[in-house]
Amino acid sequence: SAPAAGRAPSAASAPPAAPLASHVDVQSPRLASLARIHHSNLSTVVYRAGSPVSWDEAASPIDAGCNLIFVNVPKCASSTAGGVVRRIGDHYGLTGVHGTHWVRTEPGLWAHHGHMEGDAEPPSMRLLASLQRPVFLLTFVRMPASRCLSQYYHEKVSRAQLAPTTASKLHALSRCSDVMYDYIAPTRTEPPATLVRTTYSFVGIVEHFELSAVLLAAMLGVPLRSVLYLPSKNSSAGVAEGRGFTLRANPELDHEPHEVREYADGAAFADENALDLSLHAEATKRLSELMSADRERLSEALHTFQAMRQQAEVSCSASLARATREPFDCYWNDNGCGYHCLDARFPAPPRPFPSSAHHAQFEADGPIQWLARWRASARAGLYR
Repeated sequence: SAPAAGRAPSAASAPPAAPLASHVDVQSPRLASLARIHHSNLSTVVYRAGSPVSWDEAASPIDAGCNLIFVNVPKCASSTAGGVVRRIGDHYGLTGVHGTHWVRTEPGLWAHHGHMEGDAEPPSMRLLASLQRPVFLLTFVRMPASRCLSQYYHEKVSRAQLAPTTASKLHALSRCSDVMYDYIAPTRTEPPATLVRTTYSFVGIVEHFELSAVLLAAMLGVPLRSVLYLPSKNSSAGVAEGRGFTLRANPELDHEPHEVREYADGAAFADENALDLSLHAEATKRLSELMSADRERLSEALHTFQAMRQQAEVSCSASLARATREPFDCYWNDNGCGYHCLDARFPAPPRPFPSSAHHAQFEADGPIQWLARWRASARAGLYR
């Protein structure tokens, strides 16, 4: 049976928690073996000429020069997830890391807010079809009631400076209706299962963000350090946003008043958000299947990643406090803040495209021949 409307399903994909290491040696052979999970068992799709096709090349999508397009649903950890996508792009020389314009030079990335439906504005299917290189299309989803209340706290409480009341929360919940589905679906005809399995290359889950980051790294074929992050908006604690607002503490749904929890779990909210609930359930099921493809190694990678995150919080959390005064410590706006500290603490890999000349060589060689040339050069220390 489906979970209650306001409650996230249990993470069948997540292994039981293990004690986190107090220190991770980023140069250790053991970590290096975990850093790049072999992607061949993790089937996915990419877009070629606007059509989704199975990825069956020997090279990983990132090594083969795919574009990264992130459909950024509001209040689905959008700033943190956007920072992860931009960090991958920064480490692998994609264009668009520091902006919001559509891809101009490939391979590039786009990580911003925008509905998939329509043709004129990014990230439409027409614009995807205009790209010459393959496209890895991703998004993140969240339990609908939690997403809706997060938007309420952000817009009404933090920005409008209104006092949170039970009545206003109930009003906000009553106005939410399949927001995520409407945002990421190219048309209103695709079932949620199709969106998760065929339309998108990857759909992460906010409630299981660390697991989602590890699986994304595995599917793209990038090291764990390339998906490492500091949370962009810790709205559960109340932090400065950087635009003159302070984010008020955003309680978990379980800590909301009884009337709010009852409405979030009720039939009226479920009816209005049936597609969003199905979308979240399908994404959870998909993450569980991906985890099962290589559970032992992915579980170990997750535990390693959690230890890296713990170290990052200790070593780099001060960078977040400085980010409002030093905006260049973020990739864009509040996406990927503290990346200089993360790169220093967990050194970044060499960039596949250190110059436009190397980019041109990639186009001339093709991905497999060029990748072999780049790896030989990297081993010789030419890109250091």
